Amino acid sequence: MKKGLFIALEGIDGTGKSTQAALLKKTLEQRGYKVLLTREPGGTNFAEKVRQLVLDATLPLNTATQALLYLAARSEHVEKLLRPALDEGQIVICDRFSASTLVYQGYAAGKSPAEIEQLAALNAYATGGLAPDITLILDAPPAALLERRKKRGLSDRYEDAGLKLQLALRKGFLALAEGKKDHCIVDALAAEEEVKTRLLEVLEPLLPPEA
Repeated sequence: MKKGLFIALEGIDGTGKSTQAALLKKTLEQRGYKVLLTREPGGTNFAEKVRQLVLDATLPLNTATQALLYLAARSEHVEKLLRPALDEGQIVICDRFSASTLVYQGYAAGKSPAEIEQLAALNAYATGGLAPDITLILDAPPAALLERRKKRGLSDRYEDAGLKLQLALRKGFLALAEGKKDHCIVDALAAEEEVKTRLLEVLEPLLPPEA
């Protein structure tokens, strides 16, 4: 039985997930918790190599290939990093997890409900049933994030796809979260400290007694 707390940060590109993940880690560590901060795809040598492949815009990967690569990386990530940390009672903060696969390779790719169910089943197989205790979705209109993304100066498969994809991704995340108590949508356009405060408010009831 896992003993720790598993937090996933999700959202479209440019919402500040990585920044907020780092802020949460720092704040929780200051309160005495042991925290693992990781990302997907990533966290292990194999998963980081997969990350290079799936984000390479020069490689024409179809949606199924992308999904299977992500799931292979996730399987390694869960077995070698996430489960051991959770079994030790750590708080795990993961920058993207299962929701991103369902949204990027499912909803935003125009897959049918039946196909998304198939993808969810494959994901459950890859993770051995491990799911976040809470999925925090940082949300904002894609057009409002354009300048933020430009300043990052990054180029990958999804950044290069433009505003149309970002709109579809946002719609997918909102649809995925609808009616789920373990999914929470947070305004990403608020000031950095305000966003962190809101995230901590959501997490407070889930945190174990302070160390």
